[in-house]
Amino acid sequence: MEWKKIFWCDFHFGDHLITRTLKLTKPNIRTKLTTVKPGKVIKPNPYFYDWITNGLTKKNITMNTPEEFRLREATPEDIPLIMELLRELAEYEKISDQMVVTPEVLHDSLFVRKVAETLIAESAGKTAGYVMYFYNFSSFIGKPGLYLEDLYIRPEFRGRGYGKACLTWLARRAVEQNCWGMEWTVLDWNKPSIDFYEGLGAFNRDGWLIYRLKGEALKKTAGLA
Repeated sequence: MEWKKIFWCDFHFGDHLITRTLKLTKPNIRTKLTTVKPGKVIKPNPYFYDWITNGLTKKNITMNTPEEFRLREATPEDIPLIMELLRELAEYEKISDQMVVTPEVLHDSLFVRKVAETLIAESAGKTAGYVMYFYNFSSFIGKPGLYLEDLYIRPEFRGRGYGKACLTWLARRAVEQNCWGMEWTVLDWNKPSIDFYEGLGAFNRDGWLIYRLKGEALKKTAGLA
């Protein structure tokens, strides 16, 4: 195999194909040339990615994620921890007054009805944050999509690449589940997150508005009020 100091890869979300050229700046990142078939998914590491959308020769990316970081599936015993992380996120987003979830409701939703998946991010045995996601569906594309409800990294663990590692894991899951892509919302004042997402190739759907029907309005529409 021929080793290179520069590599490129494709990110495929829906109809958008983004090609990036990167220079190796750390000794723990390596690339080697690999020939793959159309649609084949390369799995070099649980925390990095390289998904293929055509039959060209591409580079298989390998990245050694710090050993102290990992993502694990949440269990019912994590409910108090998830509640704590939810409160931290609500405070960061300045919407603590909108958080009405209880441990009982959260347990029922996550582990009885199983309407969403939760991952706990850990660093050297300490809780670094969490990820919560579920699947939606696009009728025009005919495929499911991965909807990222929450991605939160505690302040003391930021700047280490953990947020990107979480998105990498989610992007791979979307590819493995044959999703059209993934989507999420971000507060319009959160410029650091916006810049980070757009740096990955994510884009804002101009011309689309998000509507919610809840509370008394929902009951009235349902003919129950």
